[in-house]
Amino acid sequence: MANLHGLSLVERERLLNGNWKIRPAAGLYFKAEQTRIVKSVPENLVALVRAWDLAATEINLENKDPDRTAGVLMGRMANGQYIVLDVKRMAANAADVRAIVKSTAETDKVEYGCKRILIPQDPGQAGKEQAQSYIRILSGFNVKSKPISGNKITRAEPFAAQWQQGNVLLLEGKWNEAFLHELEGFPDALHDDQVDAASDAFSAVAYARTRHIDRGDFAL
Repeated sequence: MANLHGLSLVERERLLNGNWKIRPAAGLYFKAEQTRIVKSVPENLVALVRAWDLAATEINLENKDPDRTAGVLMGRMANGQYIVLDVKRMAANAADVRAIVKSTAETDKVEYGCKRILIPQDPGQAGKEQAQSYIRILSGFNVKSKPISGNKITRAEPFAAQWQQGNVLLLEGKWNEAFLHELEGFPDALHDDQVDAASDAFSAVAYARTRHIDRGDFAL
């Protein structure tokens, strides 16, 4: 019963209450009132990662609202709660995206002590080559490339379950409003780049090894 009550709303309704008519819709996964915005970084962080969802399209006359590159920095606290510390989101070409990913890694290391970066790997050889190129430019950092598997809703379910229980905090920042807006619109909104990055970051820190309480030393 505890496991069932710990599921996200949609899965809980299906498996606990037998409501198989419920369908994924905006507002059933993330609501702004289910989180709390804090003004300082907690001291009890035991795992950190910056996960990226990559795109490489600039805004232009032909494509005025393309997918964005999004990078979510998330930590796990010793008490089992989670905190989103920073979110990057931009529409840029491939070269600029690589430069932003690298500069963000350097900033994360200095400001938060984060050494861990997660890069998605699209299917096929092109996806492998792209992931390897990021690993090369991020030499000196702890970089992992993880193949993308499962649909977006399945990937977001574990993160949504913790969010709905009030176990995910946000650090106050200019990115808060856009992040919350996208999460509340999931999965019906046009864009879900930040949701994808946050889901991957959550999966990484949720299962991180913390034996040595090293923010950068953990496995997927």
